[in-house]
Amino acid sequence: MRSPVLPGLTADPNIVRFGDTFYMYPTTDGFAGWSGTKFKAYSSKDLVHWTDHGVILDLGPDVSWADARAWAPTAAERNGKYYFYYSADTNIGVAVSDSPTGPFTDPLGKPLIARGAFTGQMIDPAVFTDDDGKTYLYWGNGRAYVVPLNDDMVSFDASKVTDITPSGYNEGTFVIKRNGTYYFMWSENDTRDENYRVAYATGSSPTGPWTKRGVILEKDLALGIKGPGHHSVVHVPNTDDWYIVYHRFAIPGGDGTHRETTIDKLEFDADGLLKKVVPTLSSIAPLPTLPTNTTRSLQSVNFTGRYAAVRSDSLGYLDPVTSSSTTAVKQSATFTVVPGLADSTCYSFRDSTGRYLRHKDYRIRFDANNGTAVFNKDATYCARPGSATGSVSLESYNYPGRYLRHYNFELRVDPFQDTATFRADSSFKAVSPWA
Repeated sequence: MRSPVLPGLTADPNIVRFGDTFYMYPTTDGFAGWSGTKFKAYSSKDLVHWTDHGVILDLGPDVSWADARAWAPTAAERNGKYYFYYSADTNIGVAVSDSPTGPFTDPLGKPLIARGAFTGQMIDPAVFTDDDGKTYLYWGNGRAYVVPLNDDMVSFDASKVTDITPSGYNEGTFVIKRNGTYYFMWSENDTRDENYRVAYATGSSPTGPWTKRGVILEKDLALGIKGPGHHSVVHVPNTDDWYIVYHRFAIPGGDGTHRETTIDKLEFDADGLLKKVVPTLSSIAPLPTLPTNTTRSLQSVNFTGRYAAVRSDSLGYLDPVTSSSTTAVKQSATFTVVPGLADSTCYSFRDSTGRYLRHKDYRIRFDANNGTAVFNKDATYCARPGSATGSVSLESYNYPGRYLRHYNFELRVDPFQDTATFRADSSFKAVSPWA
């Protein structure tokens, strides 16, 4: 028995990945009437070993409009800010931080969605960001709602709120997308009932319409598992591996206010429908984690007829425009090797905050003669200089699109950060963030 995965009593777990780290935001459980006031955050690189970051928001001192019933949070990131949505005294609030582990502060001084604004309870927020960057907020108990958030992430147009309540819905909405299909999931029955369970529907957009498919997670009395539900789901990038995080009655002797958090596999069948989850007591094995600060010399990809031979630790190239030959100054850069790849010469750069780019191969020009690194984000992505003088710089080409002059290096952009698309209209000076 390797579960629960979080210490003590927790419920309503929301899992999300920021950078190369998974974060868990649960309800702090064990209080009569679910009367807790504090939210905590936990982080993990492998989904098994979790670090407790302590209280990140306390309704008493941190929220002026509610001081009880802190339930069911969720979190999202935009433009370097982290947004924490939560239930407080049957209202939904939002808090903001510069870090996924807080501290979080209340930017509104009032609920984002007040009690009584719509039919049902205003609890159990969940967020989903689609491929186009638009973020949707889901919530509800008794009725299920969705609305696109404004770009500020702390407001929305109330005229765009949509009721998406399916049959059997109680609470705990969560939405994912896979291969163009949207999966809308929720909990049925009461959390105090051992028959609390998870069902789902599929649709063609974040707001439906939805086709109910059935129950995917329910009790297993042979293992003593009761009331499994109020879940969330996380995807491991660059794979088709998915995991479901949920609470159950604490084992032994738990009930609807004494619950614990665990993780199991979530799988799809050949038709793209969800297989029924097998709840376990053993949970999952640790994910492989990335080594850090692995220093390698730059290595080129030599395309016949286009590039000159390359020596170890230095670069000779033929300029594709002038056909002149030169040899670049010897330089090196700090890369992180992504494990499990067939091509071990693919590397990923870390940015100045230590985060990784992700998720496709990009061919990047290393230019010792004042080249540029160009990205579509307002951040400096950098390689470590190989000596105290001079700077390492990179130049990319667009794909698809026009090629810049290039003598190629292939970098595997790491799966644990948002995809970067390269362009040729901004330059960033390389710096060294590593000690």
